[in-house]
Amino acid sequence: MKLARLAVLCLMITSGLSPLMAQSKKLPDAPPLSAGGVAGRVMSRGKGLAGVVVRVWRQNTTSAQPGALSTKTDADGNYRFGNVFQGNYNVSVDAPGFVVVKDGQPSERPRSISLSSGETISGIDFAMVPGGIVTGTVTDSNGKPIVKEQIRLIQVEPNPNPNPNASPAPDSAYYGARTDNLGNYRVTGVPSGRYKVAAGPSFTALASINGRPANPRAFYPNASDESKAQVVEVKEGEEVSNIDIKVGAIVKVFAITGRIVDSKTGQAVPNIHFSLTVFSGGKRVGSISEAGASDADGEFKIEGVPEGRYSISVPLFSPRLDEPPSKFIGDSALVDVINQDLSGLEVRVVEGARVSGVVVLEGTTDKGVLSRQLQRRLQVASVPKTGGRLWSTSTLVGADGSFSVSGLGKGTLNFQFRSIDTSDPTLFRWGRLERDGVELPDGIEIKEGDQITGLRIILVYAIGSVRGEVKLENGSILQNTRLAVRLYADNPRDSAKLPGTFVDSRGHFLLENVPAGKYKLIVSNWTSGALIKPSTQDIVVAEGGVADVKVVIELEPNSKP
Repeated sequence: MKLARLAVLCLMITSGLSPLMAQSKKLPDAPPLSAGGVAGRVMSRGKGLAGVVVRVWRQNTTSAQPGALSTKTDADGNYRFGNVFQGNYNVSVDAPGFVVVKDGQPSERPRSISLSSGETISGIDFAMVPGGIVTGTVTDSNGKPIVKEQIRLIQVEPNPNPNPNASPAPDSAYYGARTDNLGNYRVTGVPSGRYKVAAGPSFTALASINGRPANPRAFYPNASDESKAQVVEVKEGEEVSNIDIKVGAIVKVFAITGRIVDSKTGQAVPNIHFSLTVFSGGKRVGSISEAGASDADGEFKIEGVPEGRYSISVPLFSPRLDEPPSKFIGDSALVDVINQDLSGLEVRVVEGARVSGVVVLEGTTDKGVLSRQLQRRLQVASVPKTGGRLWSTSTLVGADGSFSVSGLGKGTLNFQFRSIDTSDPTLFRWGRLERDGVELPDGIEIKEGDQITGLRIILVYAIGSVRGEVKLENGSILQNTRLAVRLYADNPRDSAKLPGTFVDSRGHFLLENVPAGKYKLIVSNWTSGALIKPSTQDIVVAEGGVADVKVVIELEPNSKP
C-alpha cells in the first residue's frame, strides 16, 4: 500500500470555501515544543572529514526551502544541530569528490530521523569514500572541440541504495559535468560501478532551440545508439582517462511559425508563453518549458527545430515570476518537421476553469496560531480520470484565508498545502470540503471555463501524535528495507485523511497532526528487502495527547535479517 500522504496536507478533492475562521469548540492548545538536536560524525576510512556540509530538513520538503538547516563538520568530522523541533527529518552530507556508502555500497538516500520534542539524537554518522574520476575530450566530426557540452554518466546497474526523490541533474558531480573551452571534461565524485558516458542532451532540440549547435547525442566512443555504447568501469578513488567522445555532424534545423487564437472568439491571444513537447517513436521524450511567447498580434516563431514530431502547449502558469498566470490553456495538434520550415500552425486555446474560496481553520481561536498556519502555499491541480494532461497551479493563501486560481483543465480537483517556512510545524489536518454549506465527500469535477466559487476547505486543528519503535523478533531492520506506518479509522474516508510515515534508520517513527480517536496502526514493508509480516495493533490517541507504541514484527520464513 502506498503512502498517499505523509507530512504535508495532500488532498484529493475538489471545491469549497467561504468565511475565514470557523467557530467551533476550542480544543486544547498545542503543548509547547522543546528544542532538540541532531549530532553525528562524517568519516572516510576511519578518519573524520572536516568542512563537509551537513543538511537537515523536514521530510516532504526540500533542503533549499526556508527552515532547512545546514552546518559544516569540525576538524574531527563532527557536526551538531541545536534548536531542532519535533518532526520527521532528512539528514544528508555533501563533500565534493566523495561518495556516501552504506553497507559497502554507494547510497544516495538521505538518512531519515523521527525527532520527539526535546530529544537529541546522536550517532547519525556517515561513511564516505573517495569517488572515481572520469575524464575525456568531446570533438565534432571534424575533430574540433565542442565547448560547454553536457556530459552524463548513465549507470548500467542501478544503485542498490537510490534516493527515491532525486532526479538526475545535468551539471551535478555525480551525473556529469560540462566540457571546457578545449572540449575537455572531468567528472568527479563518481560512485564505483559501470557506466555509459554520453555527450549532449537526451534530445537535440533542447540544445538547438536554446541557441546551441544542433549536435546529436553521442556515446563513448562514437556511438549514436546507446545500445552500442562501450561500458566504462569506475573504481573507488581511481581515475579513468581518455574517455573521448566523437559527436556526429550537426543536424539541420528549421523554424515553426504560427498563431495562438482564442477558440471561442477566434481572436489572437497576445503575449502568452508556451512550451514545446518532443515526441519520438510515438512517445513523449521531453519538453522545453519556455520555448517562446506570442507577440502583440498573437504570432510566434520557434527557431532551431530539428526534424521530428512536436506539439505546442499553452500552460496555465507563466515561467516568469514577475508576470501573472495565464487564464488560457490549450495544445496544438501533433506536427512533423521534415526537411523544411513549418508555417501556419494554429494553437487554439480556451479559458481554463477558475476556482476560488476560503481556507477555514477549525478547533482553536488562538490568533497567533491562526495567522501562522494560514501562511501556506496552496497548490491546486485538476487530475483527469483516465489519462490526459494534469493541470496544476499554486497561490498563496490570503491573510483572510481567501484563495483564487485560474487556468485549470478538465479533471478532479486536488488540493495540497505546503509550508512557506518549513521550521513552522503544521498544526492542522484536512477536515472536509464544502460548497455553499454542502459537504463534498467525493470531491468535485470541473471542466474548462467553469467558474467555481463558494468553496470552503476546512482544516481541523489536530495536535495529537503517535511515536513508536519497531523491532524484529529474530533480527534487525535491514538497511535497504523501508517500513511504512499508517493509521486507519473505521470510516475509509476518515482513513484517507490520516497521516503516514516511514520508520527511520534507528527503527523509530513519529506520526503528527493526529485527531483524537481510536485507530488501527499498521506497519508493513514498503520496499524490496526482508519479507515482513505486517503488524497491526489498536491504539487510542487523546485530544492533544501522545500515544507511545512498541511494535514487534517478525521476518517471514526464508528471509534473512
